[in-house]
Amino acid sequence: SPIQQKTLFELSSVIADVFDAYQNYRPDWIDAWESGKTISVDASFDSTHAGLKALEQWQADLWCSLYPDIALEDRRHRSRLFTKLIGFLGAPSDTIKAKLPERLFIFGLSALPPQWLPVMSALSRHIDIHFLVHNPCQYYWGDVLGPAQKLRLEKALVDKGVSLETAADSFLEGNPLLASWGKLGRDYLSLLTNFPEIKESSVSLFDDEFNEFLDDGLPVSALQCTQNDIQQLQITQFEMRDEDDSIQFASCHSHLREVEALHDYLFHLLNQHPEIKPKDIIVMMPDVQDFAALIEAVFSRPAYDAHGQTHFLPYGISDQLLSMDQPLIDTLSELLNLANSRITGAECLDWLEMPAIRSRFSIAESEMEDIKEWVKHLNIRWGLSERHRDSLLNVKGSGEGNTWLSASLRLLAGYIYGQEDIYLHGEEACLAFPQRSPEKQLLAGKLMRFLDTIESTINLQSKQFLLAEWLGELSCLWQSWLDFEYVSPDIQVLLTSFETNIEKEIAQTGFDLPVSFSVISSVLKSQFENQRVSQRFLAGRINFCTLMPM
Repeated sequence: SPIQQKTLFELSSVIADVFDAYQNYRPDWIDAWESGKTISVDASFDSTHAGLKALEQWQADLWCSLYPDIALEDRRHRSRLFTKLIGFLGAPSDTIKAKLPERLFIFGLSALPPQWLPVMSALSRHIDIHFLVHNPCQYYWGDVLGPAQKLRLEKALVDKGVSLETAADSFLEGNPLLASWGKLGRDYLSLLTNFPEIKESSVSLFDDEFNEFLDDGLPVSALQCTQNDIQQLQITQFEMRDEDDSIQFASCHSHLREVEALHDYLFHLLNQHPEIKPKDIIVMMPDVQDFAALIEAVFSRPAYDAHGQTHFLPYGISDQLLSMDQPLIDTLSELLNLANSRITGAECLDWLEMPAIRSRFSIAESEMEDIKEWVKHLNIRWGLSERHRDSLLNVKGSGEGNTWLSASLRLLAGYIYGQEDIYLHGEEACLAFPQRSPEKQLLAGKLMRFLDTIESTINLQSKQFLLAEWLGELSCLWQSWLDFEYVSPDIQVLLTSFETNIEKEIAQTGFDLPVSFSVISSVLKSQFENQRVSQRFLAGRINFCTLMPM
């Protein structure tokens, strides 16, 4: 059934992600499985050894059964390719050496799988490799622990018989902000620092501006004190000046009020400090999606000065999902789920509000008011027909009243008979809903073509095809729903890339079994949900973005 296929697909996606992570972080497990061995389990796991063995067994069997036409020793997965690459870099030919760059710079990373380091080590025998790492502290802080970690480790020591005083003194004191907010960066720096072939640069890039300020008797701000403590891996106490506003906390009752307060503060800041430009300001938040609409609403409004002149703050939103920038994406996601949709009057009106859909059915924007009036006066609630309702409710005889079919019959009766009266349609009575003008009669035909497209799409989504056949069906589906003159290039590229990716996967896997539309829909929705707009940093304006880990 489609539900079983979708469940199987989602389970397969999770397992595939796990196997992909194994290639990055557990290549030794994969080597053991392909050699017919098992993973060596630490003695501390004896109590759960049987469970781990059972968990490992099915994963090992599944991994080795992938691509049955390819022998295990001939596989070209990432873990094996890394091993071959390291061996190849051990003695490359002169031709390969000539193609290598003179030096390699690696920057912008917040984490790195450990198996990359042996590759970099082998490559470093032939070229210079430089890691450029953001490091807020000039001392080694790989063993700095946060409060929660300390408590857990102290409890473990006390449980083993260590005195509470000794357990409390077993850990180095460090900066609590660094320990709490820099875990990802700490692990990355520890990985690089503990790799013997990576040497730290002898050039120190840390300045001593803070101590120079103190020596000259100049005031230092709370922000400077905090930054210096992080850099020096220490905790010190400073007395803040009353006029110090370098660090501020604002408590607001809603996200909207937060953005409004920020808007007012930035205007005040730029007015008080003309040397600060909008391009110098970056606003970070846990998830920009929670604030994107509010930022657009508040920062697009004009602000008035004392002379009545309007002013705007230039801004840009990065890390934003494409669906937030292109409302058509949400509509396409709904169309992919038509088989389970109630097809309410409000939903259909929302779909027709999209210019790309409305234009495809030759419906003008001015004609939408007539359609809304029909939905209201014909009392359309939900369901294409009685049969459609029955399938959703899993009952029989749910009735045809207030469906799109009953409304269509009344419009057609009005077109044929030309006056409002009761006529028989088979054994059922039908109250005609006449449309006097030719323009409205033509509009009724356009609306019925729209409803026919909905019904044909629902029928299509109940079928099963091969993946290659689904690509053709999807292309026809988009053509029947969209006028591509009104579809943004970003969405067109997204739809095209989906087809290209599926074609590549078909060629790579040789998968030739029919699948239900629920699987295709799941993949497409995932792409819609994860696609982001192009980054727009450093464009001369205030940048809003998601707070990324160090």
